[in-house]
Order: sequence, then structure tokens, then C-alpha cells
Amino acid sequence: LLGSYHRQLQAELRKRTTLIRSLGKSGRWTEALQVLEQMDARSLAPSTITFSAAIAACARCGEWQQALHALGEMEGRGLAPDLIAYSTVVSACEKGEHWEAAVALLAVMRLRPGCAPNGVAFNAAISACGRGRRWEAALHLVAESRSAGYPPTVVTFGAAISACEKGGQWHRVLHLLSQAGESRIAPDIIACSSAISACEKGQQWEQAVSLLADLRRRRLRPDVIAFNALISACAKGSQWHRALDLHEDLRRSSLEPDLVTFN
Repeated sequence: LLGSYHRQLQAELRKRTTLIRSLGKSGRWTEALQVLEQMDARSLAPSTITFSAAIAACARCGEWQQALHALGEMEGRGLAPDLIAYSTVVSACEKGEHWEAAVALLAVMRLRPGCAPNGVAFNAAISACGRGRRWEAALHLVAESRSAGYPPTVVTFGAAISACEKGGQWHRVLHLLSQAGESRIAPDIIACSSAISACEKGQQWEQAVSLLADLRRRRLRPDVIAFNALISACAKGSQWHRALDLHEDLRRSSLEPDLVTFN
């Protein structure tokens, strides 16, 4: 009889966990947490997998505070979060633009057996630092990731370039591009657009134009954001003919100029 009751509880636990996971994928994180809370009333003890599903539901919507709360409750019940759970909360902090929490979590992960930060966690924290305009912290994490055995990937370089662009560090952006080249990693169009924007902010029109040439060599198509940054960089450098030529290039690329372009 006890065995039958135990099997029923396990079946109900799996059902609730599946429901939480499904709600999370649909972006219904509040309902996912309600299901988690209701389990106690039904004498169902959430498992590590159940809590991880709830954390993922919060992370998907950038609800970093709720994800952190679920992580804390999980630990409070004597359940040990795994690497995936911790990394998911770091990603939630990144989406919620809370770089301090992301970096603090990495420190906690280092103290947990089997939960040392992996490449995914490092990249999410680097991106969080970028959103928080903390380029120094982002570069520190890039170096730490490399030391931990996770060499920078295209995602790593993209996040670090974005962080330095937001911090107005055009020379560091160019250094990162050089490092990517040495590692035989080709940054994507988003990272390249960020690099061009960094050069525009630093009034380095020659570097911006050089980056455009590199894009074309790699057969990458600049977007409107990249063109706007290029035109602005040339305008700041009193390179009006180049700016007008770039405006024509934009039109020939079947891209629609926006208000920023005309300004």
C-alpha cells in the first residue's frame, strides 16, 4: 500500500514538474511559481528538477529576482542546485540587466562542488556586465574564463565587444577583434556593428571605414545601425564626401534610411 502511494506521489510530482516546464516555455512564469507553491499543500516535495524548471521559467522572462528567490528556497530545503540551475540564474540576471548579482553568483558557484562556472555562465555574466556598462568587469571575466579552461567563443567576443562599445573603449574593441582573429574566430554582424559604433563614439572614422571593408571581405552585410555609425563617424571627421558615398551605399544595399541616417 505504501509503495502504491509513493508511486502516485512520484507520478504527480512528474506531472507538476512537466506543467511548470510547459508554463515556463510559454512565458507564464507567475503561473509556474503558483504551481510550485501549491505543491506543499498537496504534500508534494519539489525535487531539484522541479525547482530547476521553475528557475528556468523565471529566467526566460528575465525575472532575475524570482529566479534568485527560487534558488534560495531550493537550497533552504536541503536540495543542491546543479551547474545548470546556477547558470540559468546567471542568465536571468543578464536578461534583467543586474550585473552585480550575476558576478556574485559566479563567486558562489566557485565554492560549490561540481558547480564551477562554465562557458555559458561566464558568457552570460560578461553580457550582464556589458549591459551594466562595466567593461572592466567584462574583460576581467574574459580573462578568468580563459584561465578556467574556457577559451573565448564568438559569443564571448561579442559580449565583450558590446561591453567595451558601451563604455566608449574603441581601442579595446579593436584589440578584442584582433584577439578574435588570432583565435580564428569571426565575430558576427552584431559584434562588428558594435565595433563600428565604438569607433564612431571615439571619432575614429578611419578605423570605422576599415571595419566596413573587412565586413565586405567576409561577405557580411552591414545593417542600418552599422551604416548610421559609419556615416556619423565620417561626418565627425569632416569626411562629408565619404558620408554621402556611404549614404548611397546604404540605399544600394536595399536598406531604408531612418531618422538617425538623415540627422
